[in-house]
Amino acid sequence: YGKVTGYFEPLSYDEVQEILTKYQGEITPMNASKYLTIFQNNIRGNEIPKNFIAYIEKGFRECLEEGPLTGSAVCNLRIVLEGGKHHEVDSSEVAFKAAAQGAFEQAFYGGSPTILQPVMNVEVTVPTDKTGSLMSGITVRKGLVTGSEALTDLDTLVRAKVPLRNMFGFTTELRSITQ
Repeated sequence: YGKVTGYFEPLSYDEVQEILTKYQGEITPMNASKYLTIFQNNIRGNEIPKNFIAYIEKGFRECLEEGPLTGSAVCNLRIVLEGGKHHEVDSSEVAFKAAAQGAFEQAFYGGSPTILQPVMNVEVTVPTDKTGSLMSGITVRKGLVTGSEALTDLDTLVRAKVPLRNMFGFTTELRSITQ
């Protein structure tokens, strides 16, 4: 048996900059959650025995390594442990690790998470008779066509906004559309 209570809050810009400066050259996208997450134990007294605290932190950190939305690391976060409950007989390291993971999911989804991603402004000149195929290709990539204009009788310029991660393979598709 294990129960944990606490809260998450974003790290301030200054805290992130301080961490980035301190660990310059060590932080990569693969280990960002290790450095850009602060675990803070604010438990007073013996609500949770000290030997379980490391397992609570481990449970949270494992969740942060592969976030639930995209599998990407969750970082720039402070996790504050405020309390919890234990049972003299039924509590274990595994129970507290699982309690932390359950608390993470509950708090994460309760916070209405949003995926932030770069969106590219795209301009493509295509033969006019291929404009429909190009626009369909952009739409399939979750892009938004923002405009088009005829450059000549034969060519049309199409403008769009497309998430960067959906742009991979676009050049190959564009070649096949226009040949």
